[in-house]
Amino acid sequence: MLSLSYAAGRAATYVLVAALAALFGVALAGIALPLQAYSELILSAVLLLSGLLLIGKIQVNFDALDSEKLRFLFEKGFLGAFLIGAGLALVFCPVSAALFFGGVVPLVFSTKDWLFLPIAYGIGTAIPVILFSPAFPFAGKRLGSFSRFGNQITLAMGWLLILAGVFYLLSFLRINPFVG
Repeated sequence: MLSLSYAAGRAATYVLVAALAALFGVALAGIALPLQAYSELILSAVLLLSGLLLIGKIQVNFDALDSEKLRFLFEKGFLGAFLIGAGLALVFCPVSAALFFGGVVPLVFSTKDWLFLPIAYGIGTAIPVILFSPAFPFAGKRLGSFSRFGNQITLAMGWLLILAGVFYLLSFLRINPFVG
């Protein structure tokens, strides 16, 4: 049941962001068009920084989001799950940002449906949590056997992000490494 509250938090946040985008659409278009020319460069920088963070070449202090503060939200039941969903909805990864601002928001503009589409997107992005949340209590007992692979997976993901960042940087510079 908490996972449904989590989904509601995500959906409410996406409705708010879509409504703001609809209200300020003209201003966003004025910002988005110039940035579109630099989208590959911006994406490259985000991917490279994320990859360097994952492989440990960049250190960031995340003390503001320590486990005790998150535990406080977990202990708040439905309200806490709602707030976690709302907060995580604001943390757009490149893919979810592209889907939301490149897919949902233009549909909101064209259909004027600033309520249903963002709610559907919010629930859709929460489906993995809804489906797998019953297994979370049991997963904690098994994580010990998988934790030894965690560092290798993190390093592999970091290097994949770096490679993707280099690819987008070369694409922005109009350099094709596959043509000799």
